Parts: sequence; structure tokens; C-alpha cells
Amino acid sequence: MSACNTTVTVEKQGQARVVRFAPLTEFPEQVTMPLEQELTDVVREPDVSMVVVNFGGVTLISSHMLGVLVRLRSQATKRKVRLCLAGLSEINLRLFQLTRLDALFQIFASEGDALAAGG
Repeated sequence: MSACNTTVTVEKQGQARVVRFAPLTEFPEQVTMPLEQELTDVVREPDVSMVVVNFGGVTLISSHMLGVLVRLRSQATKRKVRLCLAGLSEINLRLFQLTRLDALFQIFASEGDALAAGG
């Protein structure tokens, strides 16, 4: 799976999917538009109960990507899929706190923590 020049991998772990990005400085709009469809497709897979989006290699999450995540959360909620974010850098975690999106998303220090909390 890839969006523009951004490498995205999705690993199947039972009914969970872990989405990882290759090291990336930011998410420009030309990347987030196709990426949104790819992430939505993952949430819509019939046997998925949890999606963990690992931002470990991402320096800065753009406002475009924040919008993608909010819309993705809406899709996940409709399908009863648990959406978790993991591996946020200190600056990205602060961004979620300032925008109060930390109250909207389940945020974990690592994908392992998110998967362990998944039940």
C-alpha cells in the first residue's frame, strides 16, 4: 500500500491492523488525499475490529492529516472498529492536546501498548 511517494504498510494481526508510515517529515495535502481512501479501506475490511495507526516515523502531523484522522474515526465508529494512535512524537502529542483531539482518540505510547489494550 502506498500513497503518492509515502510508503505505508499494513500488518494484519488477527482482527487488528497496524498501519505504519515510512519516515516522513509531514503530510502534505497531495499525500493525505489518497492516504485517506487507503486508511478508510483498512477500516472497512470485514474482519477488522481494531486499527492502530503508528506515527513513530512521522515528524509532524499536518492539519490535513488531522482532518483525515477525524473522518477516519467517524468511519471506524460507524463500523464498531476501535481506532488507536500510537508512537506520537512529543510535538505531535502536544498538537493533539492543544486541539483537544486527545479526548477524541485513544493514544498509546507504542503500537504494542495499543494492541495489548485491544483485548
